[in-house]
Amino acid sequence: MIATSTTSYLASSTSHSTSSTTGIMITTSSTNDLTSSISHPTSSTTGIMITTSSTNDLTSSISHPTSSATGIMITTSTTSDLTSSISHPTSSTTSIMITTSTTTDLTSSTSHSTSSTTSIMITTSSTSDLTSSISHPTGSTTSIMITTSSTNDLTSSISHPTSSTTGIMITTSSTSSSTSSTTSIMITTSSTSDLTSSTSRSTSSTTSIMITTSSTNDLTSSISHPTSSTT
Repeated sequence: MIATSTTSYLASSTSHSTSSTTGIMITTSSTNDLTSSISHPTSSTTGIMITTSSTNDLTSSISHPTSSATGIMITTSTTSDLTSSISHPTSSTTSIMITTSTTTDLTSSTSHSTSSTTSIMITTSSTSDLTSSISHPTGSTTSIMITTSSTNDLTSSISHPTSSTTGIMITTSSTSSSTSSTTSIMITTSSTSDLTSSTSRSTSSTTSIMITTSSTNDLTSSISHPTSSTT
């Protein structure tokens, strides 16, 4: 469950506890009435559904109900011709391509194709102070890459490609940066607009993640997913 809101005291919380299935629910709303929801309760397949709409008529939809492969399709468009498309229908390999651009011609593209390991790279940027994108797939190896940038040039990237262990490496570049690469990580990043992003995860065989992000708009986003054998 993820909730994200901006100037209107956006509070978001995400939780998904699964055993072998991966479930995600995301809800996002901003002063532009942007609403984004993701849900994919599946058994062995990974399904995701995202719908996003704002006063700019930004519409983003993701759906990929698959069996053994992971498929994602995202289309986003706003009055400012913001277009974001993601597609990766695969069988055993996971491929994702994301391209996002906003009114300030900010363009972020991500691509990653893997075979047996699940890797995800997401780059999101917007003109409205803070845009954060988090992805966490499952498999034998867990790889995550997160890049967040706002009009304040706050950039936060997290990557941890591992084999059997879960490792996280976060690089944050703003008015303050802290970097670490252990199983337990706590990161706090603040930019000129008091945007604070904290991430902590401690795992042994289970993967737990907690992310909190707040900006001057009181945007708060928290994600937690305690799982048993799946990430």
